[in-house]
Amino acid sequence: MFKIKLIKILVSLFNLFSLFLIFSISNLYAYANVDVNANTFANEYIKKDKLTPISIYKQTYFIFGDKEDQVKAQVSFKYSIFKNYSLGIFLGYTTIMNWNLYESSAPFYDISYMPELFLKSKTLIPYLDYIQFSPIEHKSNGKDGDDSRSLNRTYIQIQYSNKIMNSTNLGLNLKLMYFYNSEKTSGCFDTNKNFNKYTNNYEAKLFFNIYDYKLYIKSSGFRYGWREIGFLSKKISSTNIRFYAQYRTGYFDNMLSYYKKNNAVRLGVSLN
Repeated sequence: MFKIKLIKILVSLFNLFSLFLIFSISNLYAYANVDVNANTFANEYIKKDKLTPISIYKQTYFIFGDKEDQVKAQVSFKYSIFKNYSLGIFLGYTTIMNWNLYESSAPFYDISYMPELFLKSKTLIPYLDYIQFSPIEHKSNGKDGDDSRSLNRTYIQIQYSNKIMNSTNLGLNLKLMYFYNSEKTSGCFDTNKNFNKYTNNYEAKLFFNIYDYKLYIKSSGFRYGWREIGFLSKKISSTNIRFYAQYRTGYFDNMLSYYKKNNAVRLGVSLN
């Protein structure tokens, strides 16, 4: 049984990596023969990444809810191991904190730790900004006993976008995942065995940017999973800080109570 499961994992990894490799090799060859200053949505972010080996990765924010939903914060950054114009290898780290700040002792309810290794490549396919592959993305809350939560997965992620005008951009980001421990988490408890039931094997994000304002809708399914709507203002003055409003409904607002459905409206700030 273990051998069969291991073979399935290795086959899935091989298929995902092969797809990524085909894109990357074709792009490395093609970029030697094209104008690298092509005006694409992805270029704007790759140019920023070249300034430093450490940069913000996923959205970094600090938002406040009501007495039931409390405070939620996310910090995320990536470190560049290798990078040329079209291909990069990165170490990523993200932590999500659910903080009961309004209580007398202000305890943290749950904290998630998410290290990962990923490869990211631009593409020459029209409107396809990039393709990203991770052989391992880990997520856990660092707790013991019955409160322990842990999962491991591999994923492939692509982003499509189209500039309607110089100030307007519309796009779709799709992330497809395979859970190593979808039936039972090795070394953890049975409370982890149905993680993929509440997160599903995909995440989709539809985004719309106009005059530096940002609006997005994210989903990982409807029967289970979760849905999220976010709005970000223009940058405040000369900083990267934006006002941020988030509405989230469904499961997995945190790892500890991933199986509890909730609806939360939170307001705060975001750094990207």
